[in-house]
Amino acid sequence: HGIEARALADILLSLSAMKVRMAIGAVEHRLAARLALRAEQIAKCSNPQSIANILNALTKLEEVAGALSTEGWQELTSVAVRLSDSMKAKEISNTLDALHKLDAAALHVSADGWQYLMESVDYLLGQLGDEDLCSILTALSRLDAARSAVSKTMWRRIALNVEKSADFLDARRVAITLNALPKLDVARSFITAEGWQRIAATVERCSADLSEAGIANTLNALSKLSDAATAISSTGWRSLCASVERFSKSMNAQGINNTLKALSKLSAASSIMTPKGWQHLIETAGRRLDGMDPRGVASTLVALSRLITTTQNIPAEAVRQFDAAVGRVTPAMNANCLASAISTLSKLDSDATMNIITLGSWQQLATAFTLRLQQMEPRAFVTTLNSLSKMDTEAVTLLVEDWLPFAVAAEKLSLKMSAQDIANALNALSKFDALAAAISSSGWRHLAAVSVRTSREMNATEISNTLNALSKLKSAALTISRDGWQRLAAAAERTAPEMTEQNIANTLNALSKMDAAWSAISLDGWRLLIMTVERTSESMTPQAIAITLHALSKLDTKIAAVPFTSWRVLTEAALRKWPEMDSQNIQIMCRALSKMKSNSEAVSPELRARVEAAVKPKSAQ
Repeated sequence: HGIEARALADILLSLSAMKVRMAIGAVEHRLAARLALRAEQIAKCSNPQSIANILNALTKLEEVAGALSTEGWQELTSVAVRLSDSMKAKEISNTLDALHKLDAAALHVSADGWQYLMESVDYLLGQLGDEDLCSILTALSRLDAARSAVSKTMWRRIALNVEKSADFLDARRVAITLNALPKLDVARSFITAEGWQRIAATVERCSADLSEAGIANTLNALSKLSDAATAISSTGWRSLCASVERFSKSMNAQGINNTLKALSKLSAASSIMTPKGWQHLIETAGRRLDGMDPRGVASTLVALSRLITTTQNIPAEAVRQFDAAVGRVTPAMNANCLASAISTLSKLDSDATMNIITLGSWQQLATAFTLRLQQMEPRAFVTTLNSLSKMDTEAVTLLVEDWLPFAVAAEKLSLKMSAQDIANALNALSKFDALAAAISSSGWRHLAAVSVRTSREMNATEISNTLNALSKLKSAALTISRDGWQRLAAAAERTAPEMTEQNIANTLNALSKMDAAWSAISLDGWRLLIMTVERTSESMTPQAIAITLHALSKLDTKIAAVPFTSWRVLTEAALRKWPEMDSQNIQIMCRALSKMKSNSEAVSPELRARVEAAVKPKSAQ
């Protein structure tokens, strides 16, 4: 039986080699069944090499693997685990490589089994060749149960092996190694700065020899490995981009998707790509969209939206292909995928030169999204609302005829919204009059209650956006109790030290419009907000300066007087930004200066003179 096991392994390996090299068809059904039965019968008599070879061959012989019974898989995996402590480096790497490709086999390895396998791998780490190490890294990156069985000490040794082998890897192996590392968090944490430098140097050395799949996988990995990407030199990025451009016309669907996604995150690379290279990538993306599933189409468009400043012109034929692909995959998209697609396309459509799909496809997406609202998660729903709120009002009116389903979904999903979700939802609602009108009284109560409930977890941006939205949504604001306003005010006070210039401008603007809100601010909280004004004044935009001045002029003496220093720093900021001030900002400042109640002498005569001259009718000048 031992001889038969070796013979069967040889037969299976030969068949698998013929399938790969000679492109023979499927193994005949009766033969596949007989081979599977024989593998089950003689599994117990296998030696380490035989069982590793049988499993390895089954990864390429789908017909034989499909004919194995559940008991057969259990027998094969139990033998592989039992013999793993006697395996050589090549045998253990082949076994793990097979297990990550054969789900039916991996499912029958117990937690103790994975522990035993990992101990065997650990024992052989010092004997692994470059190819063996690549196979084990790939297997570990795809087998959650195997990763869970690896000890911290073993991860440290794996990281050391990666560093030692880096100098000797060829193009194929360095791509495989990089592709595995994003999933191996613990191993990555043990790679030293010198190790990342050696890996980066190997990537640069091998960049010209990378295959089509290799360059796509390498860039995809670098977009997730900041330590490796940082170590790549400008010369290295140029060489990698040259490889991208070499294959830009021939990439398959997965390759073009991975390449665009990676370039959208790697500014060091995207900034080096030539216009011709971009054109070829976009044209290839258009051709390959037919071979992508809904998620692939959506993620490709997400990548393009991030590259919008780089890829300014999309060829007309690519636009037609993108449009056709969106129309094709829309019926099959799930709720989250639709949300991602709409979010992406709203960004692309915002640039007049990148009107990427027709109104018909937009309407098809909007209709499908409306039908799937009941299956939507809060984050996806809110993201889509936010995206629609940034589009042209007329365009949105053409897309959505009935806002009632959206209103019902907002009310239903509000109960599960996080601090970020509710802040973004209210922000979007404040820009959609038609949607806001469809929200019921109970819906507004739910939304407002969630904003109060989550205020303790809100960051500076979320609380400023929430208050800003509530100042425009009276139906929501009126449902908030005195205790609710105190909790929202407490969130504003707590986050004041982290607020940006835009955050503080929006917060004060909102407070100045809502008596219930500003009256909930404590004296200490007011001091924190004032300190934030002074801290951020130098970086304020003209609009933020005007809004802050106007808000403070309305709040002046209500909580406490605005200090002399605050008026002074704001007016000095206004003078610095005067060349950038538009007429609307100047009008707002004029109203602010006329309403100041305290410390008005802090405003320089020069600023008053400029504002008065700017707003005075030309006939009076």
